[in-house]
Amino acid sequence: MKRFLVALIALSTLALAGCSTSVQLVRGTAINIAETATMISLNPDVVTTPSAQHLADEVANLTSEGFYAQDSSGNMVANPGFGIVKVDSTSPLTVTYEIALGRKWSDGQPIDSADLALSFMAAKSLGGVHFYSRRAGNDLQYASVKSVGLRSLTLTFSQPVANWQTALTASTPAHVVAAAAFNGIAASTGKAAVIAALQGVDSAKISELAGAYLSVYDTRGLEMNKSSFVSNGAYSITGLVANKEINLKARTNYQGDFAPVTETVNLKLYGDSMQALNDMNTGKVDIIAAAESGLLKYSDLIGMVQSLSGTTKANTSLRNGATADMVLFNFGAGSAFADSTYGSKKTAAAMLRQAFMNLVPKARIVQNASASTKVNATDSFIYPSNSDYYDSSVGSNGSAGYLLQDVQKASTLVTESGVRAPVDVRVVFDSTNPRSVAQFKAVGLRAASAGFNLIDSSSKAPDSALFAGNFDVFIGPRSLVGVSGAAVSTLVNDRVTRYSDALVTSLLNDYASASKPLDQAKILEKIDARLYASGYGVPLFQVPNLIMYLAKFGSLQVSPFGDSATWGYWTWSVSSN
Repeated sequence: MKRFLVALIALSTLALAGCSTSVQLVRGTAINIAETATMISLNPDVVTTPSAQHLADEVANLTSEGFYAQDSSGNMVANPGFGIVKVDSTSPLTVTYEIALGRKWSDGQPIDSADLALSFMAAKSLGGVHFYSRRAGNDLQYASVKSVGLRSLTLTFSQPVANWQTALTASTPAHVVAAAAFNGIAASTGKAAVIAALQGVDSAKISELAGAYLSVYDTRGLEMNKSSFVSNGAYSITGLVANKEINLKARTNYQGDFAPVTETVNLKLYGDSMQALNDMNTGKVDIIAAAESGLLKYSDLIGMVQSLSGTTKANTSLRNGATADMVLFNFGAGSAFADSTYGSKKTAAAMLRQAFMNLVPKARIVQNASASTKVNATDSFIYPSNSDYYDSSVGSNGSAGYLLQDVQKASTLVTESGVRAPVDVRVVFDSTNPRSVAQFKAVGLRAASAGFNLIDSSSKAPDSALFAGNFDVFIGPRSLVGVSGAAVSTLVNDRVTRYSDALVTSLLNDYASASKPLDQAKILEKIDARLYASGYGVPLFQVPNLIMYLAKFGSLQVSPFGDSATWGYWTWSVSSN
Protein backbone atom coordinates (compact mmCIF):
# COMPACT_ATOMS: atom_id res chain seq x y z
CA MET A 1 0.00 0.00 0.00
CA LYS A 2 1.25 3.45 -0.87
CA ARG A 3 1.17 5.72 2.14
CA PHE A 4 3.06 8.78 0.93
CA LEU A 5 1.22 12.04 1.46
CA VAL A 6 2.24 15.11 -0.50
CA ALA A 7 0.24 17.57 1.53
CA LEU A 8 -1.90 17.78 4.60
CA ILE A 9 -3.92 20.97 4.43
CA ALA A 10 -6.90 22.49 6.15
CA LEU A 11 -10.08 22.29 4.13
CA SER A 12 -13.30 24.17 4.68
CA THR A 13 -15.03 23.51 7.98
CA LEU A 14 -18.37 23.19 6.18
CA ALA A 15 -18.67 19.69 7.59
CA LEU A 16 -18.84 21.15 11.06
CA ALA A 17 -21.76 23.28 10.00
CA GLY A 18 -23.62 20.17 8.92
CA CYS A 19 -22.76 20.27 5.21
CA SER A 20 -21.15 17.32 3.48
CA THR A 21 -17.72 17.82 2.00
CA SER A 22 -17.10 16.99 -1.64
CA VAL A 23 -13.77 15.34 -0.87
CA GLN A 24 -13.43 11.82 -2.21
CA LEU A 25 -11.66 8.92 -0.53
CA VAL A 26 -8.17 8.46 -1.98
CA ARG A 27 -7.51 4.77 -2.38
CA GLY A 28 -4.13 3.40 -1.36
CA THR A 29 -3.35 6.11 1.21
CA ALA A 30 -2.43 5.66 4.85
CA ILE A 31 -1.31 7.75 7.80
CA ASN A 32 0.69 6.35 10.70
CA ILE A 33 0.05 8.15 13.99
CA ALA A 34 2.14 7.65 17.12
CA GLU A 35 0.41 7.75 20.48
CA THR A 36 2.13 7.61 23.85
CA ALA A 37 -0.62 5.74 25.59
CA THR A 38 -1.78 2.47 27.08
CA MET A 39 -4.59 0.32 25.74
CA ILE A 40 -7.29 -0.89 28.11
CA SER A 41 -10.70 -0.33 26.55
CA LEU A 42 -12.00 0.68 23.12
CA ASN A 43 -15.20 2.00 24.73
CA PRO A 44 -14.69 5.78 24.95
CA ASP A 45 -17.31 6.02 27.70
CA VAL A 46 -15.58 3.70 30.18
CA VAL A 47 -13.45 5.01 33.03
CA THR A 48 -9.92 3.56 32.86
CA THR A 49 -6.74 5.62 33.22
CA PRO A 50 -5.93 9.06 31.74
CA SER A 51 -3.55 7.49 29.23
CA ALA A 52 -5.96 4.77 28.16
CA GLN A 53 -8.89 7.17 28.01
CA HIS A 54 -6.85 9.45 25.74
CA LEU A 55 -6.27 6.56 23.35
CA ALA A 56 -9.97 5.61 23.44
CA ASP A 57 -10.83 9.23 22.59
CA GLU A 58 -8.36 9.20 19.69
CA VAL A 59 -9.96 6.05 18.31
CA ALA A 60 -13.45 7.49 18.89
CA ASN A 61 -12.58 10.60 16.85
CA LEU A 62 -12.28 8.25 13.89
CA THR A 63 -14.99 5.71 14.65
CA SER A 64 -17.76 7.58 16.46
CA GLU A 65 -20.10 10.52 16.01
CA GLY A 66 -22.70 12.23 18.12
CA PHE A 67 -25.35 14.92 18.02
CA TYR A 68 -22.68 17.62 18.41
CA ALA A 69 -19.11 18.00 17.19
CA GLN A 70 -16.20 20.27 18.03
CA ASP A 71 -15.31 22.88 15.43
CA SER A 72 -11.88 24.39 14.74
CA SER A 73 -12.42 27.05 17.42
CA GLY A 74 -13.27 24.53 20.11
CA ASN A 75 -17.00 25.28 20.04
CA MET A 76 -19.62 22.54 20.05
CA VAL A 77 -21.82 22.75 16.95
CA ALA A 78 -24.82 20.70 15.89
CA ASN A 79 -24.21 17.63 13.71
CA PRO A 80 -27.56 17.15 11.92
CA GLY A 81 -26.04 14.47 9.72
CA PHE A 82 -26.12 12.24 12.79
CA GLY A 83 -29.30 13.49 14.40
CA ILE A 84 -31.04 16.34 16.14
CA VAL A 85 -31.68 17.41 19.72
CA LYS A 86 -34.78 19.47 20.31
CA VAL A 87 -36.49 20.97 23.36
CA ASP A 88 -40.14 19.95 23.53
CA SER A 89 -40.89 21.88 26.72
CA THR A 90 -39.06 24.10 29.18
CA SER A 91 -41.32 23.43 32.16
CA PRO A 92 -40.24 20.85 32.97
CA LEU A 93 -37.32 20.64 30.59
CA THR A 94 -38.20 17.92 28.09
CA VAL A 95 -35.77 17.01 25.33
CA THR A 96 -35.97 14.62 22.39
CA TYR A 97 -32.83 13.05 20.97
CA GLU A 98 -33.46 11.67 17.48
CA ILE A 99 -31.09 9.78 15.17
CA ALA A 100 -31.10 10.86 11.53
CA LEU A 101 -33.10 8.60 9.20
CA GLY A 102 -30.96 5.99 7.50
CA ARG A 103 -27.90 6.16 9.78
CA LYS A 104 -26.41 2.70 10.28
CA TRP A 105 -23.63 1.02 12.18
CA SER A 106 -20.78 -0.32 10.09
CA ASP A 107 -22.30 -3.83 10.22
CA GLY A 108 -25.49 -2.56 8.59
CA GLN A 109 -27.66 -2.45 11.70
CA PRO A 110 -29.64 0.81 12.14
CA ILE A 111 -28.61 3.29 14.81
CA ASP A 112 -31.78 3.72 16.82
CA SER A 113 -33.47 4.20 20.18
CA ALA A 114 -31.88 1.05 21.64
CA ASP A 115 -28.46 2.67 21.32
CA LEU A 116 -29.74 5.81 23.04
CA ALA A 117 -31.35 3.66 25.74
CA LEU A 118 -28.05 1.91 26.47
CA SER A 119 -26.27 5.26 26.62
CA PHE A 120 -28.87 6.58 29.07
CA MET A 121 -28.62 3.53 31.34
CA ALA A 122 -24.82 3.80 31.42
CA ALA A 123 -24.70 7.47 32.36
CA LYS A 124 -27.64 7.24 34.76
CA SER A 125 -26.37 4.08 36.50
CA LEU A 126 -29.97 2.98 36.12
CA GLY A 127 -31.25 0.65 38.82
CA GLY A 128 -28.15 1.37 40.87
CA VAL A 129 -26.01 -0.56 38.37
CA HIS A 130 -22.61 0.95 37.60
CA PHE A 131 -21.40 0.88 34.01
CA TYR A 132 -18.28 2.85 35.03
CA SER A 133 -19.34 5.48 32.55
CA ARG A 134 -17.27 8.63 32.23
CA ARG A 135 -20.61 10.47 32.07
CA ALA A 136 -21.83 9.17 35.43
CA GLY A 137 -22.99 12.13 37.46
CA ASN A 138 -23.60 14.31 34.41
CA ASP A 139 -26.90 16.02 33.69
CA LEU A 140 -28.66 12.71 32.98
CA GLN A 141 -28.77 12.05 36.73
CA TYR A 142 -31.73 14.44 36.75
CA ALA A 143 -33.46 12.81 33.78
CA SER A 144 -36.18 10.21 33.39
CA VAL A 145 -37.51 8.58 30.23
CA LYS A 146 -40.76 10.04 28.96
CA SER A 147 -41.04 8.03 25.75
CA VAL A 148 -39.13 5.75 23.40
CA GLY A 149 -39.51 6.05 19.64
CA LEU A 150 -38.02 4.03 16.79
CA ARG A 151 -35.01 6.35 16.48
CA SER A 152 -35.56 8.64 19.43
CA LEU A 153 -35.54 8.94 23.18
CA THR A 154 -37.43 11.70 24.97
CA LEU A 155 -36.23 12.67 28.43
CA THR A 156 -37.71 14.84 31.14
CA PHE A 157 -35.34 16.64 33.51
CA SER A 158 -36.36 17.30 37.10
CA GLN A 159 -34.41 20.56 37.15
CA PRO A 160 -32.71 22.89 34.69
CA VAL A 161 -29.44 21.47 33.33
CA ALA A 162 -26.69 23.10 31.30
CA ASN A 163 -25.42 20.32 29.06
CA TRP A 164 -28.60 18.64 27.84
CA GLN A 165 -27.41 18.93 24.21
CA THR A 166 -24.39 16.67 24.72
CA ALA A 167 -25.43 14.52 27.68
CA LEU A 168 -26.67 11.61 25.55
CA THR A 169 -24.27 9.84 23.20
CA ALA A 170 -24.53 6.82 20.91
CA SER A 171 -20.97 5.56 20.65
CA THR A 172 -21.66 1.99 21.78
CA PRO A 173 -23.89 -0.33 19.67
CA ALA A 174 -26.66 -1.79 21.78
CA HIS A 175 -27.03 -4.92 19.63
CA VAL A 176 -23.33 -5.79 20.10
CA VAL A 177 -23.47 -5.32 23.87
CA ALA A 178 -26.75 -7.23 24.09
CA ALA A 179 -25.30 -10.15 22.09
CA ALA A 180 -22.43 -10.41 24.57
CA ALA A 181 -24.74 -10.03 27.56
CA PHE A 182 -27.47 -12.43 26.45
CA ASN A 183 -25.69 -15.40 24.88
CA GLY A 184 -25.41 -14.23 21.29
CA ILE A 185 -28.95 -12.94 20.97
CA ALA A 186 -29.91 -11.72 17.46
CA ALA A 187 -29.54 -8.02 16.76
CA SER A 188 -33.24 -7.10 16.58
CA THR A 189 -34.07 -9.18 19.64
CA GLY A 190 -31.11 -7.72 21.49
CA LYS A 191 -32.25 -4.18 20.76
CA ALA A 192 -35.71 -5.01 22.10
CA ALA A 193 -34.15 -6.53 25.22
CA VAL A 194 -32.20 -3.33 25.88
CA ILE A 195 -35.31 -1.18 25.62
CA ALA A 196 -37.26 -3.59 27.83
CA ALA A 197 -34.52 -3.42 30.47
CA LEU A 198 -34.71 0.37 30.36
CA GLN A 199 -38.48 0.61 30.60
CA GLY A 200 -38.78 -2.05 33.30
CA VAL A 201 -35.69 -0.88 35.20
CA ASP A 202 -34.72 -4.56 35.27
CA SER A 203 -31.62 -4.48 37.47
CA ALA A 204 -30.67 -8.07 36.65
CA LYS A 205 -30.74 -7.46 32.91
CA ILE A 206 -29.10 -4.07 33.31
CA SER A 207 -26.29 -5.70 35.30
CA GLU A 208 -25.65 -8.13 32.46
CA LEU A 209 -25.56 -5.26 29.99
CA ALA A 210 -23.19 -3.32 32.24
CA GLY A 211 -20.82 -6.28 32.37
CA ALA A 212 -20.79 -6.56 28.59
CA TYR A 213 -20.42 -2.78 28.26
CA LEU A 214 -17.02 -3.28 29.86
CA SER A 215 -15.91 -6.73 28.70
CA VAL A 216 -16.71 -6.44 24.99
CA TYR A 217 -14.24 -3.61 24.59
CA ASP A 218 -11.58 -4.65 27.10
CA THR A 219 -8.47 -5.05 24.95
CA ARG A 220 -6.60 -6.92 27.67
CA GLY A 221 -8.63 -10.02 26.92
CA LEU A 222 -9.93 -9.11 23.51
CA GLU A 223 -9.48 -11.59 20.71
CA MET A 224 -10.08 -10.69 17.09
CA ASN A 225 -13.86 -10.43 17.43
CA LYS A 226 -14.98 -8.11 14.68
CA SER A 227 -18.34 -7.53 16.35
CA SER A 228 -16.44 -5.47 18.90
CA PHE A 229 -15.21 -3.18 16.14
CA VAL A 230 -18.61 -1.96 14.94
CA SER A 231 -18.61 1.82 14.50
CA ASN A 232 -20.98 4.65 13.59
CA GLY A 233 -18.25 6.98 12.30
CA ALA A 234 -16.08 7.32 9.23
CA TYR A 235 -13.67 4.50 10.11
CA SER A 236 -13.88 0.98 11.48
CA ILE A 237 -11.19 -1.00 13.26
CA THR A 238 -9.82 -3.81 11.10
CA GLY A 239 -6.98 -5.02 13.29
CA LEU A 240 -5.60 -4.72 16.79
CA VAL A 241 -2.46 -5.87 18.55
CA ALA A 242 -2.82 -5.22 22.28
CA ASN A 243 -0.65 -2.34 23.49
CA LYS A 244 1.04 -2.06 20.10
CA GLU A 245 -1.20 -0.99 17.25
CA ILE A 246 -4.75 -0.33 16.08
CA ASN A 247 -5.54 -0.43 12.35
CA LEU A 248 -8.53 1.41 10.94
CA LYS A 249 -10.01 1.59 7.46
CA ALA A 250 -12.44 4.08 5.96
CA ARG A 251 -16.01 2.81 5.75
CA THR A 252 -17.41 2.46 2.25
CA ASN A 253 -20.97 2.71 3.62
CA TYR A 254 -20.38 5.83 5.75
CA GLN A 255 -23.38 8.20 5.63
CA GLY A 256 -22.34 11.20 7.71
CA ASP A 257 -20.94 14.66 7.01
CA PHE A 258 -17.32 13.98 8.00
CA ALA A 259 -16.20 12.01 4.97
CA PRO A 260 -12.78 10.33 5.22
CA VAL A 261 -10.16 11.05 2.58
CA THR A 262 -7.39 8.72 3.79
CA GLU A 263 -8.15 5.05 3.34
CA THR A 264 -6.15 3.66 6.27
CA VAL A 265 -5.12 5.07 9.63
CA ASN A 266 -2.71 3.16 11.84
CA LEU A 267 -2.40 4.15 15.49
CA LYS A 268 0.94 2.96 16.88
CA LEU A 269 1.57 2.88 20.61
CA TYR A 270 4.90 3.87 22.16
CA GLY A 271 6.35 3.90 25.64
CA ASP A 272 7.60 7.45 25.16
CA SER A 273 7.77 10.10 22.47
CA MET A 274 11.48 9.62 21.93
CA GLN A 275 10.81 6.17 20.47
CA ALA A 276 8.13 7.63 18.24
CA LEU A 277 10.46 10.41 17.08
CA ASN A 278 13.08 7.84 16.14
CA ASP A 279 10.49 6.11 13.95
CA MET A 280 9.47 9.43 12.41
CA ASN A 281 13.12 9.92 11.47
CA THR A 282 13.05 6.62 9.56
CA GLY A 283 9.70 7.28 7.87
CA LYS A 284 7.62 4.88 9.95
CA VAL A 285 5.55 7.59 11.63
CA ASP A 286 3.82 10.62 10.10
CA ILE A 287 2.20 12.36 13.09
CA ILE A 288 3.04 12.19 16.80
CA ALA A 289 0.76 13.07 19.70
CA ALA A 290 3.67 13.80 22.02
CA ALA A 291 3.80 13.36 25.77
CA GLU A 292 6.34 14.33 28.40
CA SER A 293 7.71 11.45 30.43
CA GLY A 294 10.53 10.97 32.89
CA LEU A 295 13.15 13.62 32.17
CA LEU A 296 11.91 14.14 28.61
CA LYS A 297 10.31 17.57 28.21
CA TYR A 298 8.45 19.15 25.32
CA SER A 299 11.38 21.52 24.83
CA ASP A 300 13.66 18.50 24.30
CA LEU A 301 11.32 17.05 21.69
CA ILE A 302 10.93 20.37 19.88
CA GLY A 303 14.71 20.75 19.75
CA MET A 304 15.09 17.27 18.29
CA VAL A 305 12.39 17.92 15.69
CA GLN A 306 14.17 21.07 14.57
CA SER A 307 17.28 19.01 13.85
CA LEU A 308 15.48 16.73 11.40
CA SER A 309 16.02 17.41 7.70
CA GLY A 310 15.22 16.12 4.24
CA THR A 311 12.19 13.90 3.89
CA THR A 312 11.89 13.61 7.66
CA LYS A 313 11.86 17.35 8.34
CA ALA A 314 9.01 18.00 10.73
CA ASN A 315 6.89 20.78 12.21
CA THR A 316 5.47 21.19 15.69
CA SER A 317 2.31 22.67 17.14
CA LEU A 318 2.32 23.52 20.86
CA ARG A 319 -1.03 24.69 22.23
CA ASN A 320 -2.55 25.27 25.62
CA GLY A 321 -5.11 22.60 26.34
CA ALA A 322 -8.59 22.62 27.81
CA THR A 323 -7.25 21.15 31.04
CA ALA A 324 -5.20 22.68 33.83
CA ASP A 325 -2.96 21.14 36.44
CA MET A 326 -4.58 21.70 39.82
CA VAL A 327 -4.22 20.93 43.51
CA LEU A 328 -7.63 19.70 44.66
CA PHE A 329 -9.04 18.49 47.98
CA ASN A 330 -11.08 15.40 48.78
CA PHE A 331 -14.27 16.52 50.52
CA GLY A 332 -15.40 12.94 51.09
CA ALA A 333 -15.65 11.00 54.34
CA GLY A 334 -12.34 10.23 56.01
CA SER A 335 -10.41 12.98 54.28
CA ALA A 336 -8.23 15.30 56.34
CA PHE A 337 -10.01 18.17 54.58
CA ALA A 338 -13.62 16.99 54.91
CA ASP A 339 -15.94 19.00 57.14
CA SER A 340 -17.34 15.77 58.60
CA THR A 341 -13.96 14.61 59.88
CA TYR A 342 -13.72 16.91 62.88
CA GLY A 343 -17.16 16.64 64.48
CA SER A 344 -17.91 19.68 66.62
CA LYS A 345 -14.92 21.58 65.21
CA LYS A 346 -17.07 22.90 62.41
CA THR A 347 -14.48 25.28 60.94
CA ALA A 348 -11.43 23.03 61.30
CA ALA A 349 -11.49 21.48 57.83
CA ALA A 350 -12.12 24.81 56.12
CA MET A 351 -9.15 26.35 57.94
CA LEU A 352 -6.94 23.40 56.99
CA ARG A 353 -7.94 23.79 53.35
CA GLN A 354 -7.07 27.47 53.45
CA ALA A 355 -3.78 26.60 55.13
CA PHE A 356 -2.83 24.10 52.44
CA MET A 357 -3.79 26.55 49.69
CA ASN A 358 -1.36 29.05 51.23
CA LEU A 359 1.32 26.35 51.32
CA VAL A 360 1.16 25.76 47.54
CA PRO A 361 4.07 27.68 45.89
CA LYS A 362 2.10 28.45 42.75
CA ALA A 363 4.41 31.13 41.32
CA ARG A 364 7.44 28.89 41.75
CA ILE A 365 5.63 25.90 40.19
CA VAL A 366 4.67 27.93 37.14
CA GLN A 367 8.16 29.39 36.86
CA ASN A 368 9.80 25.98 37.06
CA ALA A 369 7.42 24.53 34.49
CA SER A 370 8.12 27.44 32.14
CA ALA A 371 11.87 26.88 32.36
CA SER A 372 11.58 24.15 29.73
CA THR A 373 8.27 24.91 28.01
CA LYS A 374 6.35 28.17 28.34
CA VAL A 375 3.10 27.55 30.17
CA ASN A 376 0.21 29.86 30.92
CA ALA A 377 -0.71 30.20 34.56
CA THR A 378 -4.42 30.00 35.21
CA ASP A 379 -6.03 31.62 38.22
CA SER A 380 -9.47 30.27 37.42
CA PHE A 381 -11.09 26.88 37.95
CA ILE A 382 -13.46 27.74 35.11
CA TYR A 383 -11.76 29.48 32.21
CA PRO A 384 -8.57 29.05 30.18
CA SER A 385 -6.39 32.15 30.07
CA ASN A 386 -7.38 33.00 26.48
CA SER A 387 -11.10 33.10 27.24
CA ASP A 388 -12.91 36.40 26.77
CA TYR A 389 -14.25 36.01 30.31
CA TYR A 390 -11.00 35.07 32.02
CA ASP A 391 -9.80 38.52 33.13
CA SER A 392 -13.16 39.47 34.57
CA SER A 393 -13.39 36.24 36.53
CA VAL A 394 -9.90 36.28 38.04
CA GLY A 395 -10.30 39.93 38.94
CA SER A 396 -12.99 39.06 41.47
CA ASN A 397 -12.60 35.39 42.37
CA GLY A 398 -10.10 35.77 45.21
CA SER A 399 -7.22 34.09 43.40
CA ALA A 400 -4.86 36.99 44.15
CA GLY A 401 -4.49 35.71 47.70
CA TYR A 402 -2.90 32.45 46.55
CA LEU A 403 -0.40 33.49 43.90
CA LEU A 404 2.54 33.37 46.31
CA GLN A 405 3.35 30.83 48.99
CA ASP A 406 2.75 32.00 52.56
CA VAL A 407 4.08 29.33 54.93
CA GLN A 408 3.64 31.50 58.02
CA LYS A 409 -0.03 32.07 57.29
CA ALA A 410 -0.47 28.36 56.59
CA SER A 411 1.12 27.45 59.91
CA THR A 412 -1.06 29.95 61.79
CA LEU A 413 -4.23 28.55 60.21
CA VAL A 414 -3.25 24.98 61.14
CA THR A 415 -2.71 26.07 64.74
CA GLU A 416 -5.99 28.00 64.86
CA SER A 417 -7.89 25.02 63.44
CA GLY A 418 -7.38 23.15 66.69
CA VAL A 419 -6.23 20.03 64.83
CA ARG A 420 -3.09 18.40 66.17
CA ALA A 421 -0.07 18.93 63.95
CA PRO A 422 1.44 17.58 61.87
CA VAL A 423 -1.65 16.78 59.85
CA ASP A 424 -1.14 13.68 57.69
CA VAL A 425 -2.04 14.36 54.06
CA ARG A 426 -2.24 11.53 51.52
CA VAL A 427 -1.35 13.03 48.15
CA VAL A 428 -2.38 11.12 45.04
CA PHE A 429 -0.86 11.85 41.63
CA ASP A 430 0.31 10.07 38.52
CA SER A 431 3.83 8.86 39.22
CA THR A 432 4.57 8.73 35.47
CA ASN A 433 3.61 12.40 34.95
CA PRO A 434 6.75 14.53 35.36
CA ARG A 435 4.71 17.67 35.95
CA SER A 436 2.80 16.12 38.85
CA VAL A 437 5.98 14.68 40.35
CA ALA A 438 7.63 18.11 40.28
CA GLN A 439 4.54 19.77 41.76
CA PHE A 440 4.39 17.31 44.64
CA LYS A 441 8.05 17.95 45.44
CA ALA A 442 7.52 21.72 45.33
CA VAL A 443 4.57 21.59 47.73
CA GLY A 444 6.44 19.24 50.06
CA LEU A 445 9.53 21.42 50.52
CA ARG A 446 7.93 23.57 53.26
CA ALA A 447 5.05 21.32 54.24
CA ALA A 448 6.51 20.38 57.62
CA SER A 449 7.01 24.05 58.51
CA ALA A 450 3.33 24.66 57.84
CA GLY A 451 2.20 21.72 59.98
CA PHE A 452 1.54 19.11 57.30
CA ASN A 453 3.06 15.68 56.79
CA LEU A 454 2.75 14.79 53.11
CA ILE A 455 2.39 11.10 52.31
CA ASP A 456 3.31 10.10 48.76
CA SER A 457 0.35 8.00 47.56
CA SER A 458 1.21 8.24 43.87
CA SER A 459 0.87 5.40 41.39
CA LYS A 460 0.91 4.71 37.67
CA ALA A 461 -2.88 4.35 37.82
CA PRO A 462 -4.12 6.88 40.41
CA ASP A 463 -7.78 6.62 39.40
CA SER A 464 -8.41 3.60 41.63
CA ALA A 465 -7.36 5.56 44.73
CA LEU A 466 -9.28 8.62 43.57
CA PHE A 467 -12.56 6.80 42.98
CA ALA A 468 -12.19 4.87 46.24
CA GLY A 469 -11.64 8.12 48.14
CA ASN A 470 -8.34 6.95 49.60
CA PHE A 471 -6.62 10.32 49.47
CA ASP A 472 -6.71 13.84 50.85
CA VAL A 473 -5.17 15.87 48.02
CA PHE A 474 -5.01 15.22 44.28
CA ILE A 475 -2.39 16.85 42.07
CA GLY A 476 -2.94 16.58 38.33
CA PRO A 477 -4.88 17.72 35.27
CA ARG A 478 -8.57 18.58 35.39
CA SER A 479 -10.91 19.96 32.76
CA LEU A 480 -11.68 23.66 32.71
CA VAL A 481 -15.47 23.62 32.75
CA GLY A 482 -15.85 27.02 31.05
CA VAL A 483 -14.72 25.48 27.76
CA SER A 484 -17.47 24.81 25.21
CA GLY A 485 -18.99 21.38 25.67
CA ALA A 486 -17.55 20.82 29.14
CA ALA A 487 -19.86 19.44 31.81
CA VAL A 488 -20.19 22.34 34.27
CA SER A 489 -22.41 20.26 36.55
CA THR A 490 -19.47 17.97 37.42
CA LEU A 491 -18.17 20.62 39.80
CA VAL A 492 -20.50 19.22 42.46
CA ASN A 493 -20.81 15.60 43.55
CA ASP A 494 -17.81 14.74 41.43
CA ARG A 495 -16.45 11.23 41.96
CA VAL A 496 -12.96 12.58 42.67
CA THR A 497 -13.41 15.68 44.82
CA ARG A 498 -16.84 14.77 46.26
CA TYR A 499 -17.35 18.51 46.56
CA SER A 500 -20.81 19.67 47.56
CA ASP A 501 -21.88 23.24 48.19
CA ALA A 502 -25.42 24.60 48.36
CA LEU A 503 -24.50 27.97 46.87
CA VAL A 504 -22.65 26.42 43.93
CA THR A 505 -25.57 24.06 43.29
CA SER A 506 -27.95 27.00 43.28
CA LEU A 507 -25.73 28.94 40.91
CA LEU A 508 -25.48 25.93 38.60
CA ASN A 509 -29.27 25.85 38.42
CA ASP A 510 -29.25 29.56 37.55
CA TYR A 511 -26.61 28.87 34.91
CA ALA A 512 -28.69 26.11 33.34
CA SER A 513 -31.70 28.44 33.18
CA ALA A 514 -29.76 31.35 31.65
CA SER A 515 -29.96 31.61 27.87
CA LYS A 516 -27.55 34.44 27.08
CA PRO A 517 -23.78 33.76 27.07
CA LEU A 518 -23.03 36.95 29.01
CA ASP A 519 -25.52 36.01 31.73
CA GLN A 520 -23.99 32.53 31.94
CA ALA A 521 -20.51 34.03 32.18
CA LYS A 522 -21.52 36.22 35.11
CA ILE A 523 -22.88 33.19 36.94
CA LEU A 524 -19.70 31.21 36.27
CA GLU A 525 -17.69 34.11 37.73
CA LYS A 526 -19.67 33.78 40.95
CA ILE A 527 -19.05 30.03 40.98
CA ASP A 528 -15.32 30.62 40.45
CA ALA A 529 -15.24 32.95 43.44
CA ARG A 530 -17.21 30.50 45.58
CA LEU A 531 -14.79 27.69 44.74
CA TYR A 532 -11.93 29.77 46.11
CA ALA A 533 -13.90 30.90 49.16
CA SER A 534 -14.91 27.35 50.09
CA GLY A 535 -11.39 26.02 49.64
CA TYR A 536 -11.84 23.90 46.51
CA GLY A 537 -8.12 23.92 45.74
CA VAL A 538 -5.57 25.83 43.66
CA PRO A 539 -5.41 25.90 39.83
CA LEU A 540 -1.82 26.05 38.57
CA PHE A 541 -1.43 26.32 34.81
CA GLN A 542 -2.94 25.14 31.56
CA VAL A 543 -1.52 21.87 30.35
CA PRO A 544 0.28 22.33 27.01
CA ASN A 545 -0.15 19.79 24.22
CA LEU A 546 2.37 19.05 21.49
CA ILE A 547 1.67 17.61 18.03
CA MET A 548 4.61 16.83 15.72
CA TYR A 549 4.13 16.08 12.02
CA LEU A 550 6.26 15.72 8.91
CA ALA A 551 6.81 19.02 7.10
CA LYS A 552 5.95 17.53 3.72
CA PHE A 553 2.36 17.38 4.94
CA GLY A 554 2.12 21.16 4.70
CA SER A 555 -0.26 22.86 7.14
CA LEU A 556 -1.90 20.40 9.50
CA GLN A 557 -5.16 21.60 11.01
CA VAL A 558 -4.44 20.73 14.63
CA SER A 559 -7.28 20.18 17.07
CA PRO A 560 -8.44 23.35 18.87
CA PHE A 561 -6.57 22.55 22.08
CA GLY A 562 -3.78 20.52 20.50
CA ASP A 563 -4.85 17.42 22.40
CA SER A 564 -5.58 15.12 19.46
CA ALA A 565 -3.75 13.75 16.45
CA THR A 566 -6.90 12.22 14.94
CA TRP A 567 -9.33 15.16 15.13
CA GLY A 568 -9.86 16.77 11.75
CA TYR A 569 -9.24 13.63 9.67
CA TRP A 570 -11.81 14.97 7.16
CA THR A 571 -9.52 17.94 6.45
CA TRP A 572 -6.57 15.82 5.34
CA SER A 573 -5.64 16.18 1.69
CA VAL A 574 -3.70 13.17 0.49
CA SER A 575 -2.23 11.65 -2.63
CA SER A 576 -1.50 8.03 -3.48
CA ASN A 577 1.54 9.02 -5.55
